[in-house]
Amino acid sequence: MSETYGSRTLRELVRVLAGRFLGMMLILLVIVAAAVLGTLWMSKTYRTEATLIARPARDANVLTVGQATSVRDEIQLFVATQREIVLSDYVLATALMRLDGANLTKLSFNQAGALVGETKQREERVQKFVAENAERLQKARKRVAVLTPGGPGATFSQTFTIRVDWPEEPQAASKANKDSAQFAVQRAHAFATALVESYVERRTQLDTEQAASAAEFLSTQALSLAAKERDAASAEYDTFVKEKAKEDLPVIKVLSQGDTGTQEIGDVYLARTIQNEINTIDTRAAEVQALKASIDEQLKKSPSELAVPDAVAAANPTITTLEAKIIDLQLMVNNLAPRYTDDYQELRSSRAELAAARQDLAREMGRQSAALDTELATLKARRGVLEKELTATKARLTALAAKVAEYEAKIKVLEAAQGNYDELKKRTMEAGTAEKLAANPVLVTPLDRPYLPDPQRPHRPIFWLNVLVALAAGLILAVVYAFTADHFDHTLKSVDDAERHLGVPVLASVPKLGRGIIRRR
Repeated sequence: MSETYGSRTLRELVRVLAGRFLGMMLILLVIVAAAVLGTLWMSKTYRTEATLIARPARDANVLTVGQATSVRDEIQLFVATQREIVLSDYVLATALMRLDGANLTKLSFNQAGALVGETKQREERVQKFVAENAERLQKARKRVAVLTPGGPGATFSQTFTIRVDWPEEPQAASKANKDSAQFAVQRAHAFATALVESYVERRTQLDTEQAASAAEFLSTQALSLAAKERDAASAEYDTFVKEKAKEDLPVIKVLSQGDTGTQEIGDVYLARTIQNEINTIDTRAAEVQALKASIDEQLKKSPSELAVPDAVAAANPTITTLEAKIIDLQLMVNNLAPRYTDDYQELRSSRAELAAARQDLAREMGRQSAALDTELATLKARRGVLEKELTATKARLTALAAKVAEYEAKIKVLEAAQGNYDELKKRTMEAGTAEKLAANPVLVTPLDRPYLPDPQRPHRPIFWLNVLVALAAGLILAVVYAFTADHFDHTLKSVDDAERHLGVPVLASVPKLGRGIIRRR
């Protein structure tokens, strides 16, 4: 029936599910069967892997050690670079060309790192293959994965695995007159082998070109010019230190930093100490003024209305004692007054003593106010002396401002020249490996070459996982079907439905009788 299910009883909800049990089971069986058949009929793939170790040439450069980037960051960058190389169009294209039986000329370079001889024609063939086989390259890229285990013991020499999953190709196997599984196994092994060879060549080519570029940069003698600039900046700095800065250099360095910190150096430390003391005096003076104001406000009242501020009581033990005495006497008077007349001797004595105590409290608060006046005058006098001393100290520091500005300018020029020199020197050392790279260009070494997959053990999706997912999806769809169908069903199926929708009680109901119940004579 069309109504909200929140108002239905559990019995009615169970009736909805039981009434459409067959339909729910049919939906569940269809979905599970589809998942089982799809898993069984899914294309089989055959997996092979090759493990390699790659050593980036730049990691041998001592200038790259100890830089700001962590070892982990450098490893992640290197691994990402290898993945991009393996999955690049160039590497995949050369691997597919080798798989097709193409004869590719071995790469050769001149001293400038440029390709020479027949390798130029090879590059043109590869580029043409890439342009004409974009869809094939995309399919090959989906079949290749680059895995990097890494781990806490990883170093700059990284190992990674190239994985190839090759599906069965019945049509291609039929043309080759071979078994589909055997054909896929051979293709997976051959493609993985060609992919490793293509990656090693591409990696060698990129490193050689990089080294040649660094060597060309070195030929411009930029390092020599950078060294001259650095030496000139260093000489100007030394002249400034010897002739202008002299004994003021420690103070100039502190002022240049913009934060004195804990440096106890000359006028810098003195100015900071004086300022801290002035701040302390200002804080205490504000406290004294506030305390005196509260006392003066109370002294304007009569002794009987006098109230002692908490801060005053905490600062003067005598006032605290008098305040406690007044409270005791007031309690005594409050206790005697209701029971005796005003002429009662003890009551009169207590009241007189209470009045005297209040007078003593007023006088003591007056003395406290005078003491605060004296303290405040002392603080102001001390602050005046410190202000004069601080002004004189700041004047001496201001005189150093011009030297500080000149010092900062010299330092910036020197640091820029030194940084430029270090960067060029690093690139020069990288360029120095160009000759070694040309003599021994292989930077990538296969540890485990691609193995031949087992044709009896293809790689398939996980059967039990697909069945579990199908069961969950089938149950959800079955329940949705049951309640959706019941929502659009407007027939009366029970006594509860009749009473709810007709608004009258049901006096009796006739159960549905089976044929065996009726007796025949």
